[in-house]
Amino acid sequence: MEQFNFQYLPVMPQSENGFFPLYPKEATLIELMELSSNYRYEDPVDSVDRCCHAEAGSKIDLLESFDIEYEDELQEGMLGEPGSFWTEEERGFWLAYLQTPNGKALTDPDTKSCRSLWHRLVLRDAPVWDFHNDLHEIAIWGDVRRYPYVQDTQGLPRVLLLGDSISCGVWTQMRESYGLRHRANIHTSANNGQDLEFVEERLSDWLGSCPWDLVQLNIGHHYHPQDYVSDADPTGLNTFREGLERIVSRIQEHSPSAVVVFALTTPSPFDTVETTPEVENCRYYWNFFQAGVATSLNDVMREVASAHGVVINDRYNAVLPHLQYFQQYCDIHFYGQGYRFMAKNDWDLLSSLLGLD
Repeated sequence: MEQFNFQYLPVMPQSENGFFPLYPKEATLIELMELSSNYRYEDPVDSVDRCCHAEAGSKIDLLESFDIEYEDELQEGMLGEPGSFWTEEERGFWLAYLQTPNGKALTDPDTKSCRSLWHRLVLRDAPVWDFHNDLHEIAIWGDVRRYPYVQDTQGLPRVLLLGDSISCGVWTQMRESYGLRHRANIHTSANNGQDLEFVEERLSDWLGSCPWDLVQLNIGHHYHPQDYVSDADPTGLNTFREGLERIVSRIQEHSPSAVVVFALTTPSPFDTVETTPEVENCRYYWNFFQAGVATSLNDVMREVASAHGVVINDRYNAVLPHLQYFQQYCDIHFYGQGYRFMAKNDWDLLSSLLGLD
């Protein structure tokens, strides 16, 4: 254990906002875990019933997680040959962690720790390349950098931002800029929202048992209309429309007084001349929406919004004039300044809807 391989364990920086305990820079993994066990990550709740994600989290059994095999997800050259995900050394670490107070809270089906219940949701849907890091971060720092636990501050509005990796990037910036400054309790899903089917499958877990004041949703870059073309749906857009309507109905049923917002899908690199990549040096050239596809999805979102009392957050046109500066080359994702720009744009709208101006 003294020579534990750190190759998959990134350094967790001490946040200026104090997210994580500050540990010695040089320490073995087992020493870090022992230090972590001195921190009790139990939240000040009297009953698990007060945890908004209690029902979903309590259904997940992580006691056998160290035996998980990810043969279907392993990619050549990423983590080696398919097979058992854990080495014997890592199994030993996992079993040792389960004996600490926080490890017991993570696996105890009757835990009263809201944080641990949230972590179960994160680990359940984590892809193979994130699961490994997430578990170690929970064991050492008590939280996951990608989707940290948000403990509500009483009296502040509850905001839920749902979407894909781009929305996650916006959420990170918004939470740091406004959530941690006690403007609102800003939450997101326990993992990448991905596509229409995944959102519908996990929506109840993400909504939890507590009402929301505002829910913002984006579904876009994971929805490829050509994959849904049929005789009944020649453009593939009717399936998109019907899925959005079902999701809006469920959100409004869950939180009748909540403001529901659609964040329009951001542009594809093909939507401007300046950002259009060259096929010779763009590995993912054929993966992106061709010009106009994002706009067609956004048009459907506008139609559904109009019919169901949903507010539109026009991320597409907000970022389009700056796309060549904010969007990474040969990618739909953005540099940090792009996410900060969209977070500010989102917050200006959402805060006005919440009456926080």
